[in-house]
Amino acid sequence: MQSIQERITQIKSQIEGERQFDENGQEFWSARGLAPILGYRNWEQIPGLIERASAAAENAGASAQNHFRPASKMVAIGSKSARDLLDFRMSRYGCYLFAMNGDPRKPEISCAQSYFVVKTHQMETVERQALEDQQARALPAAAPTLPAPVGMDFLQQFAGNVLVAIQQQAHTTKEEVKAEIRTEITQTLGEWPISGSQPREIHSRVGKLAKLMGGQRAHFSDAWRRLKDRYEVIGYRDLTVGQFDDAVKFLDLQIASYQTDGGLFRGEL
Repeated sequence: MQSIQERITQIKSQIEGERQFDENGQEFWSARGLAPILGYRNWEQIPGLIERASAAAENAGASAQNHFRPASKMVAIGSKSARDLLDFRMSRYGCYLFAMNGDPRKPEISCAQSYFVVKTHQMETVERQALEDQQARALPAAAPTLPAPVGMDFLQQFAGNVLVAIQQQAHTTKEEVKAEIRTEITQTLGEWPISGSQPREIHSRVGKLAKLMGGQRAHFSDAWRRLKDRYEVIGYRDLTVGQFDDAVKFLDLQIASYQTDGGLFRGEL
């Protein structure tokens, strides 16, 4: 039986393999191409799913027309004939909403949902880096309250969905599936980005260290650079749960060093 991670990797490969480009170089996905990958064999279910996903886009303040465009697809119906069938061209965001509004009892949908959550976090990380670059140019008076990344709550829901879906398609006991999910979550949490109060704790310590170093813009940048270089991350919110305690200890040692001897000890662990 495939592990959860193997299922997610397989779905990821299939989704990315369906990506196409229009005449303007814009990427899109065909609903008829994506539906079988996500476990839908009957097209009659798709228009309703598109309608729910479109409503979700509008509720989020996006234009559904930009993410779900009616189209047609030529399909052969005989050796010498073909006909146009209704299709939809979906953006990546449209695919995300398509999966999020799908039937979570389908293992393909559950795996696709997990993949898009991770993909969304990666995109948020790039956008957040631009904000952090601006913050590095001036020491803020207080640590800002930043939103937690997508994913932690979803992981628990995802595990429950996969439990039901796998049981429906495989001859395995509930205890065996729960044991596999528990192992996957334990391994994944260590690599999950920090969230909740953890980013604020890191930000507060870096700010305190920068003030002790001199409080100038260059000191703030240097304090961030030490943290990023040590853990090889782009921004502090890319630290993982497994790295958090070590990062706190590292920064506390740096702070203690500047408080006692002006920074002669660099806190190498």
